[in-house]
Amino acid sequence: LGGLNEDYLALLMKVLGMSYATDLAAQTCEDLGEKGLALKVAMAGKWCMFGVIAPMLLDLLEMIVGLVP
Repeated sequence: LGGLNEDYLALLMKVLGMSYATDLAAQTCEDLGEKGLALKVAMAGKWCMFGVIAPMLLDLLEMIVGLVP
């Protein structure tokens, strides 16, 4: 895909899967009347996704810094 590293594509697919799973779990909690738990599940999912994507963000930042003279 247009020079995109395959490792990054794998990370993005993992995050996409985590997003769907987190959303499903949060909606299920909300349907059961546990809105507080749903909010906590959604927040935990966001933190987990950030943890997975953080190395890619650091590489992107290094790339940007390398472009600036």
